[in-house]
Amino acid sequence: MVPENDEEALLKVVMNQPVSVVLEGHGRDFQFYNGRVFTGDCGNSLSHAVTIVGYGTSEKGLNYWLIKNS
Repeated sequence: MVPENDEEALLKVVMNQPVSVVLEGHGRDFQFYNGRVFTGDCGNSLSHAVTIVGYGTSEKGLNYWLIKNS
């Protein structure tokens, strides 16, 4: 189990295996996601399960998690 709000620990686990997480899926920013690096408000009302399958850095230097929708 990865400690809450510990991105470093999450990164280490994702290097070896996919990780299930929960996020706020009903926010306006998330509903209109366009396929690019998501920079909208993540909110704190957890409502949608997804799987982190990787990570990277965009051409613009934004770090991101690669997420597979359920």
